[in-house]
Amino acid sequence: MAQHILECDTKNCEGNCEFYCNPCHQKFCEQCRDEHLKSPENKNHGVVLYQQRKRQLPVEKCKIHPTKELDMFCDECDECQTPVCSKCASEVEHRGHIFTDSESNYTQICRDEDFHVYDSLYEYMPSEYQTINVQEDVAKCAMAREEALEPNNFNSFVLRPAPQGHVMECKIIRDKKANGRSSPTYFLLLEKADGKEVFLLAGRKRKKSKTSNYLISTDPTDLSRGGKAYVGKLRTNLLGTQFTLFDNGDSPKSNYGNARKELVGIIYETSVLAFMGPRRMTIIIPGMNSDHKRVDIKPGSDSDGLINRYKRKNMQNIVELHNRTPVWNNEIQSHVLNFHGRVTKGSVKNFRIVHDNDVKYIVMQFGRVAKDVFTMDFNYPLCAVQAFGIALSSFDSKLA
Repeated sequence: MAQHILECDTKNCEGNCEFYCNPCHQKFCEQCRDEHLKSPENKNHGVVLYQQRKRQLPVEKCKIHPTKELDMFCDECDECQTPVCSKCASEVEHRGHIFTDSESNYTQICRDEDFHVYDSLYEYMPSEYQTINVQEDVAKCAMAREEALEPNNFNSFVLRPAPQGHVMECKIIRDKKANGRSSPTYFLLLEKADGKEVFLLAGRKRKKSKTSNYLISTDPTDLSRGGKAYVGKLRTNLLGTQFTLFDNGDSPKSNYGNARKELVGIIYETSVLAFMGPRRMTIIIPGMNSDHKRVDIKPGSDSDGLINRYKRKNMQNIVELHNRTPVWNNEIQSHVLNFHGRVTKGSVKNFRIVHDNDVKYIVMQFGRVAKDVFTMDFNYPLCAVQAFGIALSSFDSKLA
């Protein structure tokens, strides 16, 4: 079975965690541990096997009151997603609330860190994913699309909800060297029943944006916003914990008549003290009308978007989804998710999206099968652009 404990903390490294630096409170794979200890300032650091790590409480300074340490957590504040300092606790918005000391929360986090996601049916990566020529693979899939679909109708096809009762099985290839760019390009391919693959979408992070901003296109060679193939963009907040997916409409400030529609709102629940634990996701999507068409959510301002409507508990014409909670497995003493053979590599990025009223109906699932290859399956009421946007949010760096 493919099993994952924790990933290395080093940026852009997806190796499995084996070691822990006690002074730095960082997790490392073997290669990154060796690099860490090469630095003269780190050579005396106590790097140990992860299982032998010391459960030390890190010192975190309050962002609002920089001279104070974060030493407690508000148990009552629904909107409070970070710890607080003693000065925060004395202010009006927290007056009368109950607080838990950070040490108790950190102890619980340490217990939760041994988090595993695995698939019980396959132990080894499928051979077809072992060697991939990304550019050649995508070019062939783009040609297959031209044969299978009318090019003029393709932009509407990727925005159309999946047919009811039919799972759309897809694959995402991450190309870190596409066109010599620093940001990876992500290609979404539809896996057909006859074994052929059809290119659907490409996505890449824009340069020089204040926050992460991904453009999504139906042309693998043109990811410009002004191109005819541009179908949407994914934008995050400053912390990287909330994402909004828009279609290709205009900003409501410049042209409300053709204003962009919101397709998805994604919220990652931040971990206490920003430590990695099991990811918790809330997905907000527009509802469907009686004709099974998506309700238009066209906010005049950011304050009226999907996420803010959800926070205000205004659920009219919107649907709330969550990632499925893993099940505890006594045999391996870990939390597990069964992807029924579609996911074969453990990763904290792996997830399954469900509605609380029917957790057996998988609206979407996503997970790794090789270093830069992921499967992405989705069901009604999601469309390809919505599912791809949710997957892109999982790739992005975040505090959650």
